[in-house]
Order: sequence, then structure tokens, then C-alpha cells
Amino acid sequence: MEIAVSEMCRVTFSIGKSYVCEVLCDVLDMDICHLILGRPWQFDVGAIHDGHENTYNFEWKQRKIRLLPCSTSDGDKELPDKSTMFVVTCQSLINSWKESSWMLALVASTNHADEGGGAKIPTTVRDILQCYKEVWPAALPNELPPL
Repeated sequence: MEIAVSEMCRVTFSIGKSYVCEVLCDVLDMDICHLILGRPWQFDVGAIHDGHENTYNFEWKQRKIRLLPCSTSDGDKELPDKSTMFVVTCQSLINSWKESSWMLALVASTNHADEGGGAKIPTTVRDILQCYKEVWPAALPNELPPL
């Protein structure tokens, strides 16, 4: 079976907090994952594969890094450090914010100023949006940024 490489691009990725790398990737249509670290990357970092344990070990800036497979015994348990994305209502967002030590939120809405009404944004959310208004541009571009 042959798979056509449609494009190549540079991708910066990190493993944990200590390893950051930029690799030149072949772009393929995949349903399995976002990034496959293949033989060129393994060679470049000197990764050693343990077939019995299904782990990869390598050193980076005098630190030993070990990549482990996902454990199937964990089931659907949520890891405390794992990032998760939810689509929630405004009230759920406010309630979740009170329960969490930190969170990132993307608030999407339509502009109802000309319609004389529409959905009201709660004061707490409006205050947060006002505080960080420099983060959002007035108009979003219709294309992706350059590589």
C-alpha cells in the first residue's frame, strides 16, 4: 500500500516540560494520531527502543527521558494533569471556574449590538473579556497563518 505525501512542514512539539524539538514532517492523511515520531527523529536523538516494555529512552540536555505507552488498565480515568476541552454553557463555565485552580476558556458569541438585544453576557464574563480585550482582534482573518 502506498500513501502519498501531500506536503512537508516544520512542527515544534514538546514532551513534558523539559524537551522541546522542531522536526520536518511529512503531511499525511491520518485518523490515528497527530504526530508520529519516526526513524529519523529516533536516530537524531539517539532513542533506544525496548521492545519488551514498548518504551523509548534517550538523553536530552543531561536529562534522561523515557516515553511510556498509554496504560490500558487506566480505562477512562481522567489524569489530573491532562488537558481537556469541553463545550459548555456560560453558567457551567462560571461554576467550573470556581471549582478549578486554573482554566483556559474561549468564549464565542455573536455581536447583537445592532439587533437591539440577543443573549446577555453575565457581568463576570463581561469583566474578564474587558480585562483581556487586547487578546482578541477586532476582525479575524479568513486564512491560516503562514508556516
